[in-house]
Amino acid sequence: MKKPPIFSFVIIFVLIAVLGLVGLLFVNKTEKTTSPALEYCETIGGTVLTKLDKYNNSHQTCLLHSHIITEGSDAIDNSYECGLEELYSGNCPEEEPAPDYSTPVLGTDNQTMNQQLKTKTDDILGKLKHTGYTHKDYIRNDGEGVSLTDCSGFVGHLLQEEFVGHYNIIPQNYSCTHPLAADYYDYFDGAPVDADTAICWQKIENVADAQPGDILVYKSTENISNDKKTCPNGDKVYKLTSDSGHVMVIHSHPKLSSCKDSNQYYVRVADSTASPHYHDTRAGDAPNNNFRLDYNSWFYEHTKDNGDKYYTHSGLGTGTLWLNKDIEFFRWKSCSGTKHHKDIIIGRPVACK
Repeated sequence: MKKPPIFSFVIIFVLIAVLGLVGLLFVNKTEKTTSPALEYCETIGGTVLTKLDKYNNSHQTCLLHSHIITEGSDAIDNSYECGLEELYSGNCPEEEPAPDYSTPVLGTDNQTMNQQLKTKTDDILGKLKHTGYTHKDYIRNDGEGVSLTDCSGFVGHLLQEEFVGHYNIIPQNYSCTHPLAADYYDYFDGAPVDADTAICWQKIENVADAQPGDILVYKSTENISNDKKTCPNGDKVYKLTSDSGHVMVIHSHPKLSSCKDSNQYYVRVADSTASPHYHDTRAGDAPNNNFRLDYNSWFYEHTKDNGDKYYTHSGLGTGTLWLNKDIEFFRWKSCSGTKHHKDIIIGRPVACK
């Protein structure tokens, strides 16, 4: 039998090498042509998913695994999914537009107490230059425009600036230094619904009745121990395993949502957080975020379950969240995202008779 000439092996070897080179070039080209939308999804801690619709057409979405960081180090999973390109453009199709946000304008002296709190909030936002989320309170509402605090630190500062009596009446059952979110919840929960009999604070039971300048708070009862610790001054407070909840200032009139649940409302809130909401002024939503305000929002480091790090803007700002009518659950960043069933309540400042 005649053996094949040596040049046949050379040709085969060359063909294999050429095919390998072509494949390598194709892979490199694919890597280099990764879309900005895909890169943006991965940059903000998301996972790119490929799904088929009912016509077997392929679509890419971004599954975001974010966390809600409130008064403590504990995190609540807040996953939601959005089309890759829609997320990059800042216009997820399942989201209705957030309430209009305009440049803060100071009001007149003829205001209700909650309107005055809203005006003070806008005053702080209008002067803000640098902000970040931390448990070491440092707020300067002057030419420096600095807000480095957590949620209860911000609301406490706001009340002490405007209505110190409303602040002093809130108990301190969970911290030796200042009222936490759970303290606000407890006091609001015991407040009268009738404004005529309310002293300092009125309880609002329906989110549709909320107004700008009202205080929205949820309590994380699962993080509160039955045991107490003794403060340096001798007072006793409940021990916490993590955060006691989250407290915010309502920043717009609630609007009925056209997404997901029939009894769901969306509203803008002002808070200090490490987990921005939807259409957020802390500049964390998308490259063309029209709700962004011109100040520096410091990054906060998060860690995924697999150990990977990702970063979100943090500190003081406003954004949109969703609540059901009877205030039984909230959605942090998406009208179709995770429902968080918590003890939630709204308090309205009224005269301390």
